Amino acid sequence: MCGEVNKRMRNLDAMEGRLFLSDEELNRSIGLIFSAHQRFMAATQYARSTAGLSLPAFNLLSGIHANPGITVKDLRADMAMTIPSFARLLGELDRRGLIEKKVSPQDARRRKLFPSAAGKALLAPIEAIMRDVLRPAFQAAGAENVRGLRHVLKALAEAL
Repeated sequence: MCGEVNKRMRNLDAMEGRLFLSDEELNRSIGLIFSAHQRFMAATQYARSTAGLSLPAFNLLSGIHANPGITVKDLRADMAMTIPSFARLLGELDRRGLIEKKVSPQDARRRKLFPSAAGKALLAPIEAIMRDVLRPAFQAAGAENVRGLRHVLKALAEAL
């Protein structure tokens, strides 16, 4: 009897680090992610429209700003856009002087993208709004939960 209890305890210890989620729990998380995204983007809508940035153009410029020096190919893959849509939006940002393209020192066929000073200035008030939305939510959640959220978001970003 004692041996059986010890065996069960070892099995529980081995499973302690595992995470079991039901479909219902995952569906609730999906809903929360969509709701948070909609509210987050709604908070920036006025600033984006004042700056003359559609949501896709804003996402593209933000992607360049978050990853200065990203290649055109990698950015398109990250944005999961069709080539024509991506090319149109990138051309629009370029014509407006919001990005800079530099030749890669490793491969002259590749272009690295950077936000220009004008692009950074255009993003600054929008990012301030985003920080103002995130700050109280992060403070309410606490440091450990924010760390966990960052791990989840990173895993989601890398999985796609």
